[in-house]
Amino acid sequence: MDAGLTMFIWENVLRDYTSGMIAVLAHDVTEATKLVREKYGSLYADECVADQAKIITIPEAFAVFGGG
Repeated sequence: MDAGLTMFIWENVLRDYTSGMIAVLAHDVTEATKLVREKYGSLYADECVADQAKIITIPEAFAVFGGG
């Protein structure tokens, strides 16, 4: 694995009945947003506000309950 990679997490985004989460492994937040835009389009990428990203650089686990 590339040691220069960081996990960027955006929580409470993509709201429908409940909120969602976007997770991206990238070198920086600019690359992370670009990857989201390329894969999912502007609707998703617009949720990736740089200063709202949770930046993970150490081992971490996350869980998100689904909702209906």
